[in-house]
Order: sequence, then structure tokens, then C-alpha cells
Amino acid sequence: MPVMNARLLAGVASAALCVFALPGTASAASTYGASGIFTNRPCPPGAISCVGPRNFVQYLGGMSSEFSASANGIPGGASTAAAVSFGDGYLPQIKAASTAGAETRTGASVVAFRSFTYEGDAAIDLAFEGVLHYFTSGDQEGGEIAGDGLLNAKLTVLPLSAIAHYNASTDALALIGDTSVYEADCGSGALASASANSNGQSGGEYNVSLGITQGCDGNALTIQKGDSFVLVALLQSISNRSGFINAMNTFTVQYDEENTVYTGTTEKVGLAALQQTVNGAVPEPGTWALMIGGFAGVGAALRRRRRLAPS
Repeated sequence: MPVMNARLLAGVASAALCVFALPGTASAASTYGASGIFTNRPCPPGAISCVGPRNFVQYLGGMSSEFSASANGIPGGASTAAAVSFGDGYLPQIKAASTAGAETRTGASVVAFRSFTYEGDAAIDLAFEGVLHYFTSGDQEGGEIAGDGLLNAKLTVLPLSAIAHYNASTDALALIGDTSVYEADCGSGALASASANSNGQSGGEYNVSLGITQGCDGNALTIQKGDSFVLVALLQSISNRSGFINAMNTFTVQYDEENTVYTGTTEKVGLAALQQTVNGAVPEPGTWALMIGGFAGVGAALRRRRRLAPS
């Protein structure tokens, strides 16, 4: 009997491996989502701070979501827009814009996240770059000043445990309100973080790069086979009393190919290898069907073998 059981277990393990080793499928499902909020508040000409009640709010997105939305005709003549998609390598692309009315403070805040699992055999030092292009009416220092267009952008790497409380029913309101994820930094559990803002900029066009080339500990962001992490991108555009901020030209997250190398070497990993091994894929419905069918086959084999096994 012990020999028979060992052979049976080996057969089950082999069948299970056949199920999961389908070409081009993910060995682990990715968790992802995107959420946004549009807001508008009255802000009279002499106000020092515009923190009164909102007269407009709209939530966008949710778990397993991308979106593209705009809101025009907001009270006071304001408008907003935002979009999230996941591009090459499943990395996030975010857009946001807001234009305030003469007596409003108007904003669009957007966050996108996705988990990844590294499936390569050799450890790598991973680096990311967030590329941002935007236009602003100017962002004067000193608070909420009429005519300002304020932008904040952030790129963060978190441990997988940071989103363990998310599930299929987590909605857009919960996501955009979860500061433990989108405001995380090196002082609050992040593995790596980079940020930028428009504070003090005059009106005009700007190109900004947010680079993550090392972890919060000052060392390379090294990942081994089987390691998982969460990548979070945040973009906020807030305009005040006729001000505007237009970042609809996309905050694009991409691999920093120059600084992503095999650990302990100067050899670059290369984009094709990164897109193949840093896996953010979600299995397609057909893949799930094959997996389920494979497990059903394993179960049937077990039952047959149990009937044939001597007592």
C-alpha cells in the first residue's frame, strides 16, 4: 500500500503540473483595479481655503476595472476627465484633468494598482519609470490660490499583503478611500516609492519622470523567482478658481530597461524578458475552463485508481 500511494501521489502531481503548464498562461492570477473620484466645491473669490461641502462628486472604476470618463457642466462651470488602462506588460497608464470655474475648486484623483509575480529563474534588480506630460495654469506656493492648477503623481511598490483585504466586491469608493495603499511610502510599508508635484511651477507645459531604481532600504529592488508585489500609480489634478491642470497626455508606467539588471551583474534583462517573466496576467476564461477540466480529470483518475487498488 505505501508504494501504491506514493505512485498515486506522483501521478496526481504530474497531472496537476500538466494543467498549470499550459503555454502562454499565468501560473498565478493577478489582482488589479482602478478607481477615481471627481469633486467640486464652491470657492468664493475671497476664500483662503476651499474645504467646504462638495456640490458634486462622482466615483469611477472598481476591482478588475479600467475606465474612461469625463464630467462637464459641473456647478460653477467646472469640468473634469480621467482614464485608466493597463498597457504593455500590464503596467498602468493614467490620465486626469480638471478645470475650475471662477468660484470653484475642482479635482480628479485616480489610482491604479496591479499585482505581479516574477517567474524568471534568475534574480533581477527591478526598476520602473513613470513618464508624465502635462499642462498647468501654474501652481503658486502658499496654499489655495485663485488660478492654480495643482498636480500630484506617485509610483509605489508594495508587498502583496497590502491588498490582501481587497476582494471582488471591493468598490470604487473603498479603493479611492484606501490611503493605506495609494498614500503608502517608505515610512508606511512601501518597498519603494517615488513622487512628484507641481508646487511652485509657473504656467506651461512640463515633462516629468518618476524613477524607482532602488528600494526603501537604499538597496536594489531585488526579486527572486516566485516573488510577488503590487505596483500602485496615483495621479491627482486639482484646480482652483479658473485654474486648470491637464495631464490627459498620460502618466505612463514602464520598465526602466537601463537599470533593470540580473542581480550581481551589469547585464540588462531586456524588455522582452521582463514582459514574459514579470507576470501581471489574469487567466482568460478559456484558461480557467482548461484548469477546471484538468482538475476534474485528476479527480476522475483518483476515483478510478481507488476502485482498482487492492484492499
